[in-house]
Amino acid sequence: MSSDHKIIQFKFFFASKTIQSNKRLVYDYRRANFDGLRKRLIDILHHIRKKVTARKRFLSRGTDYLKAKFNKLRAEVKKMIQNSRESFFSSLGNTIQINPKRFWSVFKIKSSSGNIPNSVTRSDTNNPGTRLHANTPHDIATMFNEYFHSVYTCFSDQPPPSQSGSSSPLSSISSIDLSLEEVYQALLNLDPSKAHGPDGFPSRILKECALQLAPSLHYLFSKSLRLSQFPTEWKLANIIPLLKKGNKDHVENYRPISLLCIISKTLERCVLNHLSHRIQSNIHSAQYGFVNGRSSTAQLLSILNTIGKNLDQGLQTDVVFMDICKAFDSVDHSILLQKLHDFGFSGSLLLWFQNYLSGRFQRVTVHGATSTSLPITSGVPQGSLLGPFLFSVYINDLPNNISTSTGVGLFADDTKLYRCVQNPCDALVLQDDIQGLLCWSIENRLRFNQSKCKVLSITRKKSPLFYPYKLDNDQLLVSDAQADLGITISHKLLWNDQLNQEKPDVKPMIT
Repeated sequence: MSSDHKIIQFKFFFASKTIQSNKRLVYDYRRANFDGLRKRLIDILHHIRKKVTARKRFLSRGTDYLKAKFNKLRAEVKKMIQNSRESFFSSLGNTIQINPKRFWSVFKIKSSSGNIPNSVTRSDTNNPGTRLHANTPHDIATMFNEYFHSVYTCFSDQPPPSQSGSSSPLSSISSIDLSLEEVYQALLNLDPSKAHGPDGFPSRILKECALQLAPSLHYLFSKSLRLSQFPTEWKLANIIPLLKKGNKDHVENYRPISLLCIISKTLERCVLNHLSHRIQSNIHSAQYGFVNGRSSTAQLLSILNTIGKNLDQGLQTDVVFMDICKAFDSVDHSILLQKLHDFGFSGSLLLWFQNYLSGRFQRVTVHGATSTSLPITSGVPQGSLLGPFLFSVYINDLPNNISTSTGVGLFADDTKLYRCVQNPCDALVLQDDIQGLLCWSIENRLRFNQSKCKVLSITRKKSPLFYPYKLDNDQLLVSDAQADLGITISHKLLWNDQLNQEKPDVKPMIT
């Protein structure tokens, strides 16, 4: 059958320009207590009018009586506004469990940590002791991008892992078949409040049009997995700098927040749903991060229970806190792929992960200006859903280098060893375990931050046993108290340091 019409080919290019608008308050009238609000406002406005009238009379007549009356009304108005303000923030604290988003949205607005200054600096690696300056939006974005890019490691190109040599002890999985229903449900579960990625496609459209878009995205996702190709457009990340602490003018005090395309994260969600059971059931029991049913609280309770029992028996527990430098950004892709193979990944699925990790780029947006893109040569994709799962696979064999009589606790990359030390022989075993961690880090091309690795001897003995633990021939620092997963642990397992921490500083930031 023939036709006299020629085929017409065309493409749609979608670009969403971010419109910068002035911040404005948005009131949720559905939750308003209008009677209380009206009464409070009327009382305050009534006193303000009385204060204004008293001021006018005092300025026109200038008597001491009118001055005293004006000062009294001014103090009353100030007190009423202060009480109203405190009542508002008190209600925020009382409802944080029910509506945490409301609390943190106000906290973010009131704290100034999110504002990037109009001029930033960075240490000059070529001239130690001097700093480079950036004053224009584009230069600021470029400086941030170059700094964030500097943490990556450029490993030598290596072929994908061989699948013919060693066999995995786990059952093999070589492909994933997605159903249309899976894609549809993934779209329905999108959070419309999340920021969009470089493609400018908002999650609200994907969620509201899930029924119409699901068939096309299902076809696209299935083809990606079948051909082991992750679209290049989805490998670009928009980076937003977020201040950690310290001087706002120093780019070193910021951490990157990575925004990826929502559609790519929808595919990741579908893939993760298929793989989560395999991964979760084979993650080491010492790992408490990114595992269902485990948490930082569970790890702390488990380890502190062991330490507490040792204290009750008058024993000493030495805890070694290890810090891996830029762990998530330093993952070697070739080693990660080999470990995925050891987890049973093979065929087109393993090749899909290889393509997923390669050819990624990032750019920084600041004050409406965007830097040029720079390549991401190592690490798991930040801001992705698969990133935590991939890192868990990468670090999963770390506890295998530790003796069975020494305890080990992992929460993502946070690592600590702990052991009851009754004599120098126990300390020597712990020293050997530290050496085992060092060997593991060398094999996996990760590096420990010597200055942040600490030793905490927990005991109430008057003369505790001291051993000079070392990492790569450098003695580790000894601490009397150590921050761990949000709490501060003292050498006597007392909680005074924890109770006296920074919580009082929160109120001045929001009042």
